[in-house]
Amino acid sequence: MISKLKTNLLNNSFFFTQNTQNIENSNSEIQTFEELDKFLENETNPTDEEAAKMLGFFVKTSRDNGFPWDIKAKINGKIQDINELQALELLKNNQEIILIPKRKKIVDLLAAKGQELTALGNISNLENLKKIGEGIQRGKDIIKNTELKSEIKDGQAISIKNYKELKLLYSLFSENNEIISAQKLNEFVKTLKPFISEKYKSNYFWEFYDPKDNSVKTKLKTILRNLTKGGLIGSGIFTAFASPLILVGSLLVGMNLPSIGLALLALAGAGFIGGSIWGTKKGLKESKLGKELGPIQTLKYLIQNKPFTIQQKTINQFNIPFLGNTTWKSNYKQPININTFNNLKTLKNIYYQK
Repeated sequence: MISKLKTNLLNNSFFFTQNTQNIENSNSEIQTFEELDKFLENETNPTDEEAAKMLGFFVKTSRDNGFPWDIKAKINGKIQDINELQALELLKNNQEIILIPKRKKIVDLLAAKGQELTALGNISNLENLKKIGEGIQRGKDIIKNTELKSEIKDGQAISIKNYKELKLLYSLFSENNEIISAQKLNEFVKTLKPFISEKYKSNYFWEFYDPKDNSVKTKLKTILRNLTKGGLIGSGIFTAFASPLILVGSLLVGMNLPSIGLALLALAGAGFIGGSIWGTKKGLKESKLGKELGPIQTLKYLIQNKPFTIQQKTINQFNIPFLGNTTWKSNYKQPININTFNNLKTLKNIYYQK
């Protein structure tokens, strides 16, 4: 089910770092299988070999398609990284591990990406423009054949504490539709699964929200998170546009062309401010959907017949000189209220007919 996401998502490069929450200080953001264990009481426990293959789906198959998972556990009172064999040993002994979904980010800074700006140095034989061309070439030499790779958090962490919970998690993300023997639970899983997996193979995907969570704390937290995220995205986009200006401007200041260099630096600063404004407006708009739900939380809502909202999203992209494609997500079409399980089944029939 997880296939390679289009290259433009993996080449996301609007900024090099992302503000992510610290797992140790954000237990409320960790999804658990509490309230679902009763549906797993009569479920067959996977063998050691089966459990290893299920864990391998997250750490190998998913990783190879651009969506790795980190594994952590609380050891001596502190949450820290563990390896795959340690994770299986803990689960076999009914002890908790934490899986953290991520996605790869590759920033390609090949010199060929600077061709757009190099053209500036060829539009005239004037001495100043020649020097601009020289400055740009120096900038290209600085970033030649450089590639930055990183992994960023891509959703809420998930806590599991035994083989059966690993089995249920695997059933939500894998291609296997018949792994859960409990008929009713399996029906919920198969209906929800396409909406979860869409993000791994398309530029259109879904996110889930609880619009009835109207607490001041939740609203404030959601707004602040989206403001911060939106501000960083907007700032990153405009800074990426401005980064060649900063580079060339700085070089020109040192090449006895301070007026042109300072002008370019001023444009870069204006772009940063403009990006922040755009990003915070976007964050405010998207914060109105309510509290975001992870896939495990959404499954609980379905089973408990609790209403939630599902919002289709899309990936937007454009090309930035030097940095190539940059992408960000935004709302696509109108949100849909899911008041009953039948609502989601109908929506599945519309979008996923197989």
